[in-house]
Amino acid sequence: MNREFHHQLEQVYSKYKSSEELKTLCYKALIDSYQRVKNIKGITDLDENNIRNQFIIDMETQNEIINHALENNIIRIIPESCDLVKRKRPDIVFFIPHICDLIFECKKLSSDENRYLNDGLIRFISLAYAEKESEAGMIGFTLDVDIPQKLKGKIKEFHCSKFIDKTVLNFPDSYKSIHTCNNAKKILISHLFFYFSKN
Repeated sequence: MNREFHHQLEQVYSKYKSSEELKTLCYKALIDSYQRVKNIKGITDLDENNIRNQFIIDMETQNEIINHALENNIIRIIPESCDLVKRKRPDIVFFIPHICDLIFECKKLSSDENRYLNDGLIRFISLAYAEKESEAGMIGFTLDVDIPQKLKGKIKEFHCSKFIDKTVLNFPDSYKSIHTCNNAKKILISHLFFYFSKN
């Protein structure tokens, strides 16, 4: 019985070749869900938590990219995972057992507001989020199509050791940056900007 269980488990995991592939799956799922969430009527009237919730709902019910991993508990999506010690709640955690927590902080932006940095990105630098991780993500729900370009200069100056002006999985409104945290470790942040039209 035990041998059969382990054999089934190996078959489930064998679908995925590496931990990098599993992390890439999480990014792909977010980008895929955006294609549907952006068309929800009244989406721009929602606050950032409720927009985030629409992404979670879509990934758990409509998203074929991540469906197999979710059904087989290879990845779990945890919205607003509460850390009682630090009293912080990252917006989305992709929990990949024995590999990592891929943590995303979300901000709704009507302009290139400093809160993307001072109430978002700083949480990774201060180690409030992703203290044990080498990679994480920021998501901007944008109402201004120019925000990704406007924020580049600010991100480059914000505890940034390297700015990587390359897209995340060819998604146009995205780039990466490496930041030095308070304990001198470095963390790679993928920035994804999802534009929502008011029309």
